[in-house]
Amino acid sequence: MKAVNRNRIFVLIFLITGSICACPPPDEADGGAGNGGDGPSPTPETPSFANTAPEADAGTDRNVELGEVRLDGSGSSDADDDPLAFSWEFVSLPAESAITNSDIVDREEALAYFTPDVTGVYEIRLTVSDGTDTSENTVRIEVFLLGTSGTAIIRLE
Repeated sequence: MKAVNRNRIFVLIFLITGSICACPPPDEADGGAGNGGDGPSPTPETPSFANTAPEADAGTDRNVELGEVRLDGSGSSDADDDPLAFSWEFVSLPAESAITNSDIVDREEALAYFTPDVTGVYEIRLTVSDGTDTSENTVRIEVFLLGTSGTAIIRLE
């Protein structure tokens, strides 16, 4: 009858804690300690779960008119729902550009922006971290002057 009660206690402990004890159930030989009388009972082991790396999403490549450029990493995700940390940085700039990573406003946020100083292609990398793993994604932005993108502008007067 006691063995049945011990099994029920073990099942109840497992259901409450979600842990598996690495020790045998108590028996009469060790006075109920469950360790053969050789010292304190082992503590239950907490199951460990593997982390899933986040997915960075720097948005779609695009062509924009010279002016403020918005960066949007809000499409980034983490399968484990871990909080994400963001970091934007330039990978490549037009040769004539003098801007630096410090010119990216809110560069540690999902939504950031910068103001290009010249026309040309800017490649910006978004790095996303969940505290354990990181993921990177790059967006390509071509900056042009109004009327130089290959689109005809017609003025009606």
